[in-house]
Amino acid sequence: MTEKPIENHAPSARPADIPGAGPADGTADGPAEAGSASEAQQPVEFEVRVAPKPGAFMLTGGVLGVILALISAWLRGGTEDHSMGAVFGFLAVLFAIIGVGVGAIVFLIFDRVGRKRTQHIYAVKETDQETGSGVTK
Repeated sequence: MTEKPIENHAPSARPADIPGAGPADGTADGPAEAGSASEAQQPVEFEVRVAPKPGAFMLTGGVLGVILALISAWLRGGTEDHSMGAVFGFLAVLFAIIGVGVGAIVFLIFDRVGRKRTQHIYAVKETDQETGSGVTK
């Protein structure tokens, strides 16, 4: 018999809150079955959430900073002492560092929002009769 995972979005949910899961101390209701069979029927809690990748946010911020530096150097032009290439190089380094910092801050905001949307699910580990290995379903 295959059981599907039970979705439970309450952060305070325990395996005991699931019908047929037994008391919170992990013991089964009634007489104990074979040792591994009773352990295999205990649901395990998992946290599922979408986590952003920090490198993508910081890389995007750095690239946008370099593009902004290119536009700034082109609009401002060179001076008598510095060519437009030198101005662009200086601004590219400065704006890229600022862009990476802004990208990291945006990542932290999205990560905080993603943590609030964490879902708690329960899965029961079943033993495959053919191979004898444990499968989480």
